[in-house]
Amino acid sequence: MRAQFAYTLKKFGPTRAEEISGVARVTQRDWRREGHLPSSEGMARYDLFDLCELWVLKTCADVGLGPKRAKAFSRGAGLHLAWHCLRLIAAYEGDHEKAPFSKHEKTFDLGGQSQPTPSWGRRSRWLADHILFGKDDPEEASKFFIIWPDGEAGPGDTILDFNLAGSFQSKRGAMIVLPLELAARWIVDAAGEPFVQITFGDPK
Repeated sequence: MRAQFAYTLKKFGPTRAEEISGVARVTQRDWRREGHLPSSEGMARYDLFDLCELWVLKTCADVGLGPKRAKAFSRGAGLHLAWHCLRLIAAYEGDHEKAPFSKHEKTFDLGGQSQPTPSWGRRSRWLADHILFGKDDPEEASKFFIIWPDGEAGPGDTILDFNLAGSFQSKRGAMIVLPLELAARWIVDAAGEPFVQITFGDPK
């Protein structure tokens, strides 16, 4: 028996995109003209994945890494960020609490005792995995996204996750670390409304 699952991503206009991502409307327009954002006929519309990419581009630009360079990794970083947004109950409306539990029975530590992951945590894991990948995924999205001085970038939970062998010298200097798990809360709070409409039909 498996529930029939459907979702719809809500679209936001430029003004709401500015409120959620911090990217001003004029900057959105300029980035679109320069090819850093997809062109659109009429008013631009942004879904959760677009907004997460906007946040990545804006955060990098704020510390001197412009969209021309950041575009190389902004979509990938944005997908990791969107996964964390989809773990938060405020990102949803509709039948989201009918979602099955994820098969990944993670535990968390509470006062020295290991307890089962709370039910919403297991449901949200199922939803996040199925919206992004269409299936349960054994790996959680990383909590951070790191951009090294040489331009290499990638996800990780700690700096030690990265294999620096053979390229240590090129990594010297300041790095940019995007706190994806924390940023997801900022984005969902800034929106103040759901990003995804969930519908479950009758089990087949």
